[in-house]
Amino acid sequence: MKPKQTAALLFSLFLLLFLFLSPLGCGSSSENTIPGTDGTTTTTSGSDPASGGTTTTASSGSLPGSTAESLVTTTVTFSTTTQTIATSSGTFVVRNIDYAGNVVGNIYSSIAIDSNNYAHISCYDRANSDLKYLYGQGSSWTKTIIANAGNIGQFTGMAVDTNNNPYISFYSPASGALDYGFKVGGVWFYASVDDPASGADVGYFSSIVTDSLGFLHICYYDWNGEDLKYATNNSGGWTSEIVDGAASSVGKYCAIAVDSGNTLHISYYDNTNNQLKYATGTRGHWATEAIDSIILLTQQNTSIAVATDNTVYISYFNEGAQTLRIAYGKAGDWAKQLIDSNNVGLNNSIAVDSSKNLYVAYSDLTNSALKYAYKGSADALWTKSTIDNSASVGQDCSLALDSSNKPHICYYDATNYLLKYAVMQ
Repeated sequence: MKPKQTAALLFSLFLLLFLFLSPLGCGSSSENTIPGTDGTTTTTSGSDPASGGTTTTASSGSLPGSTAESLVTTTVTFSTTTQTIATSSGTFVVRNIDYAGNVVGNIYSSIAIDSNNYAHISCYDRANSDLKYLYGQGSSWTKTIIANAGNIGQFTGMAVDTNNNPYISFYSPASGALDYGFKVGGVWFYASVDDPASGADVGYFSSIVTDSLGFLHICYYDWNGEDLKYATNNSGGWTSEIVDGAASSVGKYCAIAVDSGNTLHISYYDNTNNQLKYATGTRGHWATEAIDSIILLTQQNTSIAVATDNTVYISYFNEGAQTLRIAYGKAGDWAKQLIDSNNVGLNNSIAVDSSKNLYVAYSDLTNSALKYAYKGSADALWTKSTIDNSASVGQDCSLALDSSNKPHICYYDATNYLLKYAVMQ
């Protein structure tokens, strides 16, 4: 066992003992403080100028005997204003939930919805090079700024487990590593998932899911090796491996999903051969195949979802044709369909419900808008609507469904530097 795997195993054992012995595991922590792991908390409170909410800052130490480090965080609780937008697909309420900083560029936002229909959103604060986490429902939100670890938080992936615990995968430019964040007893920690030799650069385009057993699975791109990689903690510590390294550049814009049997499904691009590709399997056992030949110029995006019968759905952007498409089926048997055209879909995110109804959020570069497409399982055509065209919006969109199959979408307003959130009523 490698040293990092041994340390991660020791951390897991310590964490279980910590939760068993500590009152934090019984929900006894204070609402407005974030306890430190040594039982002490340094707290300062004041008014947040952007929201008028209460700001709580906590300083915490490292968990002993582990490679995980607790994070100095600033938490802001605030209320949001709303805008109601009627579309042909339904009525959406849109909120501005964060100011992303007066710096142009991606914020890598990602969303997950827990069993209580609360939204969990991760994103990158480009102005301050920090990772952010937002949690809320309706007009009430809490924002946590992770601010003590240097330049972290690009290419975020957001997931929650069956106990509603949040997890964030992300790339750390400062170290060139893939890291992940997790929350224990009100305290955020982060640890390295794949931190190769000095000079290497891994963790781009990270995407994370949890399986039915509570294990984590992350797909990502190795920039130096130009390979699609995968990491999991299902052996007691983090292990990583190459899923596809056949071409000279393969694995960008990857996305991951897990089916009812805990088999994994990954969509990604092969930039060498101009192909949309698909991988399926489990740790150490992978099968890959090309699904579609497309024109790749500068940047693309894929998203993947799996139905209860294990049918796979992949939304993707064909940059040469400037179209948003969907591929659906199972390994070796695929059908493809156009969703929308006219320079749309550079950013896209797909979800499928238990009845195999499909939901896609995507960017419209022609009109600088966020769009939404829906296709019922019995429908022949897609219903398409514009949710927001108030500015240059729709970048880094991410969609997830709640328990009532209502879509929740987070996305970026590049004109006003805002993280926005839309939910169907």
